[in-house]
Amino acid sequence: MIQVFYATAPNELPDFESALSSMPTPIRDYVNRYHYFKDAGLALTSRLLLQHALRTNHLADNLLEMILSDNYKRPYIPGCPDFNLSHTGNVAVCAFSTEGRVGIDIEKIQPIELDDFEGIWTPAELQFIQHDHSRFFYYWTRKEAIIKADGRGLHLPLQLIDVSKDQVLLDQKSWQLQELFLLPGYKAHIATDLPALLPPVINQVNLF
Repeated sequence: MIQVFYATAPNELPDFESALSSMPTPIRDYVNRYHYFKDAGLALTSRLLLQHALRTNHLADNLLEMILSDNYKRPYIPGCPDFNLSHTGNVAVCAFSTEGRVGIDIEKIQPIELDDFEGIWTPAELQFIQHDHSRFFYYWTRKEAIIKADGRGLHLPLQLIDVSKDQVLLDQKSWQLQELFLLPGYKAHIATDLPALLPPVINQVNLF
């Protein structure tokens, strides 16, 4: 089963400090590396969502103290179901999979210099986007979900990964893509290596 949890980041410093004080030391140290309140708030929110996912699945909070990063800096907890985190704007998401690997990406639709990203698309994708920001983020979140599920991230050549279909073959491994409809003004996708991607269970969480 795949679960998706999402929440907005704190707007007020007291809410942030109260939530941060409840987290284990490794999480507090991680969050405190950020210099700006907005970035720290999003980092904290994503970890609080992971904590919520653990509790929802009857797993212990102290697993948060065991988060490691692999050679490509992908976070994982040894012996724990796979998870993946993303954030944008003032929203964070956590995908939690009790079977198979999972990747998730969410982006706020906003103006950007689309020409700066021409080199990451296949010709078919580039033709579809045609300087449309909504279409850009539709495809961008698909690529991000795939490379985050795979684990190698931007070490993979994005222009060679065709995400025009919901089934993507990457280095002879098949991945399934599904769009998530979480909030207006955002695009989000989830990817998994499960042979059939059932609709994930989506939960909006009130953290603050």
